[in-house]
Amino acid sequence: MNILIVVWNLTLGRGGRQRAGAALASEMARRGHSITVLVNDAASNPPLFPLDPTVRLVRLNTDAHLEYRKKLLRHRNDPAFHAQARALVKTAAPDLVMVMSSSREILMWPLILDGTSIPLVLAERTDPSFMANLCWETPQERLAVLTAADIILLQMEGFRSYYPTHLQDRLRITPNQVAPATLQADPAGRSRDVKTIINIARLDMHKHQPLLAHAFGLVSAEFPDWDLHFWGGDGILAAELRETILCCGVEGRAHVHQTTADVESRLAEAHIFAFPSEFEGCPNALLEAQAHGLPSIGYRGCGGTNEIIRHDENGLLFDILQPASLAASLRTLMNDSDLRERMGRAAKQNAARFAPERVYDLFEQTFLEAAAFKGRPRRDASPTSEAEKAARSCLAEIYTRDWI
Repeated sequence: MNILIVVWNLTLGRGGRQRAGAALASEMARRGHSITVLVNDAASNPPLFPLDPTVRLVRLNTDAHLEYRKKLLRHRNDPAFHAQARALVKTAAPDLVMVMSSSREILMWPLILDGTSIPLVLAERTDPSFMANLCWETPQERLAVLTAADIILLQMEGFRSYYPTHLQDRLRITPNQVAPATLQADPAGRSRDVKTIINIARLDMHKHQPLLAHAFGLVSAEFPDWDLHFWGGDGILAAELRETILCCGVEGRAHVHQTTADVESRLAEAHIFAFPSEFEGCPNALLEAQAHGLPSIGYRGCGGTNEIIRHDENGLLFDILQPASLAASLRTLMNDSDLRERMGRAAKQNAARFAPERVYDLFEQTFLEAAAFKGRPRRDASPTSEAEKAARSCLAEIYTRDWI
């Protein structure tokens, strides 16, 4: 197959989307497919994650894209930018286009592919219920774009219920993958004088690292042989997190570090993985922690997390985004080395469900299914149900009013 994968900020960001996009493109290339990755980054920047040498990297004009983003935020678009993107798609002549994003930037792709017979696969990258409120002008315009897709990829089964009836037959589940860890944690830590709670995640408001610092402050006096380590970056949020640690009276026992290139060693040295994010898709950090045999703690209301962590089996789920609720789960695991050991074994077994070969097989099967649509009228060009007709009308109104 000839596959075009769109991954914005591939040479600028180290997020889960960029990591997953580079790995997927490389694996599909190794399986013999012709892969083009379309990015919007400066020509001088190399990808931050490795790409197979046979993958063709194509860059949209950076200046045009910056202007496009400004107009997108004002809900206006740039026809010249669309023309450039359409020309690149025409040159690549793919059997399908897969766009890895849940934000409003995907709004351009039904228009770019309009009049072609190229199938469109939209790969959602996080909890859809949060994205609808964070990154879109209205839920209706997001629904209209999703209706234009031939296939919609979700990261976890639990997200399926968010989508309306007319999209259910287009949904496919393709989670993130995690390779078996070469190093293994010893979550019991019976021979360790000081044991470690670890959080590895980008510092972000929705990941609630300060909540974890507060919760640790509530239990730290009971467990003087435990420390807390955050690995996630620097800047304003890191300074605020350090201030929270100071206010909680756990300075010297709670530590904020920049990102680490040696995630495996950091996880292997830890005893509990704490992950209080409010929303996620299929979090890589949590999968990696499980692959290393670590019991984890997560928020029960966080989609994705609440499927990976099986409460009382491979970790614990706390119920309320408040320090006392998280502290209770911390206390349970910190107080019981046998429980940590048992849950760590179960976590490693659970991570095997996300083995790379299995996940990439799911992607490849989906691509084959999508490629079979090539040459047929696109779904958005021939709506049948009332919901599809309403979505088509909504897209036409947006494009006519704001974009053309």
